[in-house]
Amino acid sequence: MTFLPSDVIEEIFSYLEKEYSTNPTQLHRVIYSCSWINRNWCQNTIPYLWRKPFYSRRPPNNNNNKLRNSNKKIIGTLLMSMNEKERKELLVAGFNLPRRGRFGSIFDYASFIKELDYFEMFNSIIDWILEDHFHITNENIRQEYFYQENIGAIKNDFDGNNIDGLIHLITFSLMKLFKNHNAQITYLKLIPYNINHYIRDDNCYLLFVDQNYFKCLIENLKYLEIDTEFCDYLFLISLSKICNNLKFLHIFRDNVRVTKITQNNIKLQATLLNSFVSSQQNLESLKLSGYAWYSTLMDQSILTQIDSLKILEFNEIDFKFQQLQQQKNDCTLDIIKLCINLESLTISWCWGLGEGGCGGNYQNIQNFINNSQFPKLSKVIIKGLCPTALRKWAETYNY
Repeated sequence: MTFLPSDVIEEIFSYLEKEYSTNPTQLHRVIYSCSWINRNWCQNTIPYLWRKPFYSRRPPNNNNNKLRNSNKKIIGTLLMSMNEKERKELLVAGFNLPRRGRFGSIFDYASFIKELDYFEMFNSIIDWILEDHFHITNENIRQEYFYQENIGAIKNDFDGNNIDGLIHLITFSLMKLFKNHNAQITYLKLIPYNINHYIRDDNCYLLFVDQNYFKCLIENLKYLEIDTEFCDYLFLISLSKICNNLKFLHIFRDNVRVTKITQNNIKLQATLLNSFVSSQQNLESLKLSGYAWYSTLMDQSILTQIDSLKILEFNEIDFKFQQLQQQKNDCTLDIIKLCINLESLTISWCWGLGEGGCGGNYQNIQNFINNSQFPKLSKVIIKGLCPTALRKWAETYNY
């Protein structure tokens, strides 16, 4: 086969990514098959596949077996690629690690990683321990382990092997492997989808902000998705000091998990968000989901990014809360109006935008419509309780 430059092969892979965007397992199969064409294709395929080794499994019962097995094999390959010094602590702990070849791994897999879904990696570590270390293959036992709320009773069955310590030892060892092999993570996802209370108590993610050791992994972070309801506030404050050059920031809060929230909680969250967003130099995409809007702080954070923002998205935001604060002349719509470089704006199932009732204040919304100018705006999505005037305004940008 004729030699193809690396950038051409990457274009082919990018096309395949779009073609199989809803089927990551099939995407892996197709791209992996390219590694068998010749050495040139192999040298481009493996780094591309390992750029994002873990794909999220969204089914609530965690029974996506093909994707789960694929992610579990990733853990095995990473453990196999460790050198003898890196493997020593795990061998002492009693792990039966995959055997290394005589000359080690052909590729330096860890160095290729750019995008990391942390909690999918964590889930995959547990899968590997259950199946490859404890040899638990019964699906019912696995489901109980992952999803039964009284997880302590399940854990006791394995206490002789200290499963909690083993999980954290593998996690720490992999993080150390990433550091030792100069992995540069540019996309980090810290949203714990479909995991139980046991995993929610995990604090290994704190390693990312260890000033003296793992900080180097995320210094060049560009894309971040994070659940602030799960992650420790001190962690988020530390993260904002390390990562100041984000391009994409999705800050998420799961309303389903929140049963009671006070005004002090809302102000604390808003202070955190303001600090996090304001610390960025040139943020291009900001997505906020599931918050009560403390406008004196939240609006201020958007003001710091009005020149660089191209994508702005609000999902399930309670803007009505701003009515409880001191009266002020501006509303959030007045702040959005200043983001003249916006290319995409989404307002989905929000309440009280522009102040007022559930649908927002008509006068403020009409003022926004009449006086806003977005020369680059080409996509506007409005969902939920919004006045007809705002919907019609959105339609003018979507032709």
